[in-house]
Amino acid sequence: MLYILIILSLLFIGYILKSNLTISILFMGLLSYIFANVSPQVPDYGNYFQYYYGGEYYRNLLQKGYESVSILFLNHGYSFVNFRLALAILTFIILWLAIQIWTKNIIWVLAFYLISYFPMDIIQIRNFVMLGFSTLAITILTKNGNLKYLISLLSIWVGAQFHTMGLIYLPIVIVTMLPNFVAKKMRKYSIPIAIVGTIVFFLGSRTAILGPLAVFVGRLSGSESQITNKLTDRYTTGTSLSMLLVVIVVNIIIWIAVKKISQYEKNNSNKEVRVVIDTIKNIASYGLILSPLMIIAPDYSRVFRNFGLLFIIFFIMILSKRDVEHRSKTVATLSLLIMSLAGLAVWARYFVVLF
Repeated sequence: MLYILIILSLLFIGYILKSNLTISILFMGLLSYIFANVSPQVPDYGNYFQYYYGGEYYRNLLQKGYESVSILFLNHGYSFVNFRLALAILTFIILWLAIQIWTKNIIWVLAFYLISYFPMDIIQIRNFVMLGFSTLAITILTKNGNLKYLISLLSIWVGAQFHTMGLIYLPIVIVTMLPNFVAKKMRKYSIPIAIVGTIVFFLGSRTAILGPLAVFVGRLSGSESQITNKLTDRYTTGTSLSMLLVVIVVNIIIWIAVKKISQYEKNNSNKEVRVVIDTIKNIASYGLILSPLMIIAPDYSRVFRNFGLLFIIFFIMILSKRDVEHRSKTVATLSLLIMSLAGLAVWARYFVVLF
């Protein structure tokens, strides 16, 4: 009941106050408390509890960043709940910094995030921390100056120390650093690449494809044996057709929505809006290219779940701007509704942890 009241409050306050940076901090504090005190009965809670107290053997199964921070807190006498609280506060601070780069209506971003993806992230603590750093890595790319690239790359690297999937964001930064025609080519051929990738992963030897990649990614993230095992063993179990279709359909809808907004705002005099649109177009196209990963395993759904937060931030930005076309706001509203319904459909079973 509390969770529903929080969502309704966020929607109402976000409607009344389009700029709500200060009050959003209070809600993030409340959500950090909920995050820390989630029921021990939720999936994965017992595993993380064991990793925290179980000694070096269990902690070595995870990425080095998470391992180091957990050892630091445990050695200073902090409980697992306090450890979760600290990570939640840290992540929400980073998310606050990331979101306000694109929109000051953080309250609405939180509302739609709670409706769609937060119930899953509250379970997977490492992914949540990585999400904070990776979101900052992308939104800061729309700032001026070259320092943004260093901050972006550093954020991705830090996030990957908590969850290796953070490295998925790296190509976005690289494409942004390259001449603009590279991004245009990626956007142009994203659908054909996705189709070819689907065929390759479906018909080819998935273990043979992922083996060398797993070793390389593992070395970068500091968890070589673990990620190699996941990518070449557990992560080659395939996924349900229904989940695959939902993710692909939503990705295509978002791709179309972003393209439409880009067309409507091509003459927008606000440079900030145009730069963000260019960045989000890259992410939408990149998301399509990554869609075939869902064939490998359901765990890769977290890639699209994490990208989903960026799309929420973008669509809220469009709704909060006065100098954008009404048609763009209509597309943004419909997209948010579709994303929320899709999130509920795919991850509905995880909402029970909050009621």
